[in-house]
Amino acid sequence: MSTIRQSPASTPGARSLDRKVIAVAAGGTGGHIYPALAVADELSARGHRVVFFGSDDRMETRIIPAHGYPLHTSRIHGAVGGRAALGLPGRLVTAGVRAARTLKDVGADLVLGMGGYPSAPALLGGALLRLPLLVHESNAVFGLTNRFARVLGAHLALRNAPDPGKRPLRRARVTGLPLMPGITTLDRAALRSEARRHFGLPESAVVIAVIGGSLGSRAINQAAAELGARWNGRTDRHLLIKTGGQLVMNAVSDTVSEVAYLDRMDLAYAAADVFVTRAGAATLAELEHLGLPAVVVPLPHSAGGHQLANATEFARHRAAVVLEERHLTATALEEGIVTLLAGTAGPGERRSHHAAARDLADWALELIDTAPHPRSTSKSTSHC
Repeated sequence: MSTIRQSPASTPGARSLDRKVIAVAAGGTGGHIYPALAVADELSARGHRVVFFGSDDRMETRIIPAHGYPLHTSRIHGAVGGRAALGLPGRLVTAGVRAARTLKDVGADLVLGMGGYPSAPALLGGALLRLPLLVHESNAVFGLTNRFARVLGAHLALRNAPDPGKRPLRRARVTGLPLMPGITTLDRAALRSEARRHFGLPESAVVIAVIGGSLGSRAINQAAAELGARWNGRTDRHLLIKTGGQLVMNAVSDTVSEVAYLDRMDLAYAAADVFVTRAGAATLAELEHLGLPAVVVPLPHSAGGHQLANATEFARHRAAVVLEERHLTATALEEGIVTLLAGTAGPGERRSHHAAARDLADWALELIDTAPHPRSTSKSTSHC
């Protein structure tokens, strides 16, 4: 296990009795990392120390150190084939034992798993040390790592309340999904004019933002580009397409603006009237927090079909149209947008995630305070 950059602000130093050390395990995608950072910032603001655990080859190696937190990494990768799957248990045990040693060295009081396979070694290491475990599930379908953590005895924080027809979950609470402060405090109306100037968008048109994931989506981009060509010459509608670096326009259209990447999602949210997006849990949570209607195109073949489940759940209570990629055409996309603009897609209720980071931090500290095995005991364990 290696460590990537520890900022001076997070160096242990002298420690008071009420200052806790929380190990946050997250990685793989921004949908796991940014909610983890929101909780970490909440805990740090209260004077506690946060250390991160993740994989050695995913985006957390760039994002976490840039936010000033130490990151301990394991060489643990997802099982993508039969041979890889066969070797996964052995690799996980090895990584878990190493994570336990690191958790012991940093004096961790609790392991908070925010999803994704890079969180598995730290959760296993925490179980070996008999530390309290808390995991957050952002998707409508439980991920494999979180199911594994539940077997280890982890408490479960949920983004949304489970279906009332299902059996109640033990050791579970609904906390919402932690969002970064720039989203939770965003005033879309106040920022609208500035956002449209930033992207060079018409002030009076209905703006549809097309954001097909962090690297864009060729299928979504192509359908949006064809729709833009169809709308050429209109002044009442405009498409803002995040291409992910792909050239998508087959025809020149004055109703389309392209950006390769977005550094300011707050500006995109402020500029838009409708979103076209994948069904990542974090993106959907931001949309429901802001009350933005959306055409949701789930990623095909996502693990456990979680994106389709996310989209279906989202559309049950929000103003949304779910459009599977196999049915995605410019015509289908236009029909979805028109449905949303007509206000016939559903209630469009707004669900706030403003307190999610606070509630998750509260629960983590509560579990530490009520843990049957204090840190002094875990440090002397013989498991590793």
